[in-house]
Amino acid sequence: MSFDKTEALKVLNKVKELGGELIAVSKKFSLSDIKKAHQIGVSDFGENYVEEALAKIAEVPNCTETFRWHFIGKIQSNNINKMIDKFEVIHSLYKFKHIKKFNKGSKKTQKILIQIRHEKDSRENGVFFKDLESLLLEVKDLPMINLKGLMFMPPEEFSKKELEFSFADIKKKFNQLKIKSDKNDWDMISMGMSSDFEMALEMGATHVRIGTAIFGSRT
Repeated sequence: MSFDKTEALKVLNKVKELGGELIAVSKKFSLSDIKKAHQIGVSDFGENYVEEALAKIAEVPNCTETFRWHFIGKIQSNNINKMIDKFEVIHSLYKFKHIKKFNKGSKKTQKILIQIRHEKDSRENGVFFKDLESLLLEVKDLPMINLKGLMFMPPEEFSKKELEFSFADIKKKFNQLKIKSDKNDWDMISMGMSSDFEMALEMGATHVRIGTAIFGSRT
């Protein structure tokens, strides 16, 4: 299935109706598809692979206002220098050594989210709740890092009820940390994808990462 303007608009309008912001997950989709999404009002695009993302960014120069690029994939140390000052928000950070490297190299303040790992998740991406506050204490004084909130990607095998509980837990933890924070811009919860974005928004997400429901199936 290729880009369908009517279907994409339905999704975009539903996200807006529920009070959220849409990040179109554009990995493996062409710049032509991205521009079609942009023409219907999508401004935020999420990429998973550094080289692919940088090639697309280079094709849309001076794009800060109308194209905002987010990195949502796994962070690898050897790619960080290439990523510095290229993305509006980096969603998938959870290792202090990586955050420190962005802080050292950035010429402008870098917005980041901390990726949360559910206790039942066998993947090794993200930080557990029990380790989160100690990480935040390390990050809070880095001058070139603007910590905006949390990102969550639940295990694929989760049931609807497990999703509901885990989304609620993320929102609860976010609220607890917001109260403790001395910053006014702790304001992003990135969670929810094509199959569950409505539930995620209803449970407190501010940003949803949607690929297939916007662009169609990847070939």
